[in-house]
Amino acid sequence: MQTTVGATRILIYGDSITFARIPGELTRFNEQTRWPGVMQQLLGRGYEVIAEGLRARMLRGENPYIGYRDGYEQFGPILASHLPLDLLVILLGSNDACNGANKSPLDIAHDLRDYFPLLRDWCEQQHMPVPKVLIVAPPAIVEENLKGEVYRGAEVIIRDLPELYAAVARENEALFFNAAAIVAGSKEDGVHLDATDNKLLGRELAEFIAQACPSYAGIGLTESSVSHEGKLGSA
Repeated sequence: MQTTVGATRILIYGDSITFARIPGELTRFNEQTRWPGVMQQLLGRGYEVIAEGLRARMLRGENPYIGYRDGYEQFGPILASHLPLDLLVILLGSNDACNGANKSPLDIAHDLRDYFPLLRDWCEQQHMPVPKVLIVAPPAIVEENLKGEVYRGAEVIIRDLPELYAAVARENEALFFNAAAIVAGSKEDGVHLDATDNKLLGRELAEFIAQACPSYAGIGLTESSVSHEGKLGSA
């Protein structure tokens, strides 16, 4: 989608949920189905949505099952390549809950907290303003639908993250959205979102962002989405 001059610029920093991996497969949904694409379609030309989703990305540290996935180490250069930004969306934590990572919910929240000074440092280095931040708690993992052992035990860890992520958001005057309240891992693999939940997450985040970060170009949502009372919130 072509955006308007002066569009509100949004960077989504995530993992395979943002990549929109098709559950049970190694490929991804098309742009019209992926939740960042749905969000862009609904927000319209007054917004520019940039999706940086890398499969198996961790909040911090290397993924024990696949290399070069330390999200903390990758963050600065990726951020700087897209500055200036109006909003940074961080949706990470699912891979930090895998059984090889050996992290508690508190460990994961601590890793998330470390992004804020890193963000400020990189923006200062680039002589750019610090964007607003939206922290998104990961979708629920459904253990009964898992096809392997990598995420065994992750359901409980992910269940504890929304409260901890919301606290990090409050501490840093950031926005918060609980994806686990509206979407969950599919019946195919228990971790990744199916097409329906991709579209739902894209709609709900579009509505949330349109309210929290109005477009500088004065262009709002291209169509209305269904509101889920109690599912959205700012810290």
